[in-house]
Amino acid sequence: RAALRKFGAPAQNFVYADTSGHIGWYPSHELPIRDDWKNTPPFLPLPGTGTSEWNGSVPRSELPQAYDPESGYLLTANADPRGYSFDGDVLNDGEHYIGFMWDAGFRVSRINQRLEASFKAAAKLTPEDMMSIQADKRSALGTRLRDSLVTALLAAKAGSDESTKALWSSSMDPVLTLLEDWDLDATDGSAATVGSAEAQSAAAAAVFNVWLTYLVNNVLDEKTGLAGLEDRLRSRLLLAMVDAPEGMATYDAANATSAIWDSPATTEHRETQAERYLVALQNALAWLANPEVVGVLKQGGFGTSDWNAWRWGKIHTMTLKHNLVAGFNVPTPSLYPEGFPRAGDAFGVDASHPGMDNRNFTYGSGPAIRHVIEMTTPVSRYGVTPGGQAEKATDPHYADQANLWAKNVAPKNPMALSEVLAAKERIVDLAP
Repeated sequence: RAALRKFGAPAQNFVYADTSGHIGWYPSHELPIRDDWKNTPPFLPLPGTGTSEWNGSVPRSELPQAYDPESGYLLTANADPRGYSFDGDVLNDGEHYIGFMWDAGFRVSRINQRLEASFKAAAKLTPEDMMSIQADKRSALGTRLRDSLVTALLAAKAGSDESTKALWSSSMDPVLTLLEDWDLDATDGSAATVGSAEAQSAAAAAVFNVWLTYLVNNVLDEKTGLAGLEDRLRSRLLLAMVDAPEGMATYDAANATSAIWDSPATTEHRETQAERYLVALQNALAWLANPEVVGVLKQGGFGTSDWNAWRWGKIHTMTLKHNLVAGFNVPTPSLYPEGFPRAGDAFGVDASHPGMDNRNFTYGSGPAIRHVIEMTTPVSRYGVTPGGQAEKATDPHYADQANLWAKNVAPKNPMALSEVLAAKERIVDLAP
């Protein structure tokens, strides 16, 4: 804590553990105390009239933090540290303004769920348990939206929803089955056997994620003021429209839904949520079967209407691009021309957010390093980087960890001096 008092920017989560079993969490940064912050929110442009000046910093002791919590564990995942944003107002909690834009909270929720399940199953967690949590590929939005999509499809198929029965076609039958049977994992499946459970999960993940982009484009991006929203805000808005429309300013009591579902471009009828769902699915299925624009780099589908060929990992890929020479990309184009196939999707624990507003499903962001540390004596560390130790592209250690990283494998690293010497490749003497 004394050392962190010298750490001013940028804001960071620091987690601590020692060999005596103590754990701690200390977010550390200079957080300004501003005049009139409740009336002039610091996350908006501030007036230059002298009413929002910086009057010192919030004492470090008053920042959210924890030491040896009763739960026995700590998790951060860039989430709201105290629930300040849960009621939609970050200006009505506490004496100081703490922040505004945290992660949407899906990752921290899923990690907590996994930890609770692990503690119930075993008294002690292993490094392998923690690696498994790091590699979790559960679809956050799929978990929340799949059931309402399936419900809309079933109603359209049965003809019980007047707004959607004309949109149903027999080509949706296999997709309905895929979604009903989906295990809700955003599975890679690029190398899965045709017809296997893994292949079906990967096909369902592809359908869902393409459908989601069209839903966002068709419903949110056509609205003045909603187009171009950041994905965290998009997801919160979409889930509110689905799960709790009655709490929204756009609530239409007569139709018990949010008015956002209705398109401003049409006047002859009022679009329903289910109608928007099915139109977005029609768009998605056409894209997935597109025979003209095939391949990730061309932002197209799979060139066939046979879902057996649809694999999430074939369009959800990751490439570390060399600044000058494409031949030095990781992975090399000769091995993976479209990049490493990857599992996971928006807001997953194994962070791999591709973005929600277009059909370019390549990586938008992800972990720069993946490691698990066990506080043994000496400390045990399992770690891997998305690339290698060397910057020189012709060095054997330029990309020798990349394949492990892509597969969520983290080998044990030598930490003790004896381990380092036993594993040494060479010794370099640096002389003045």
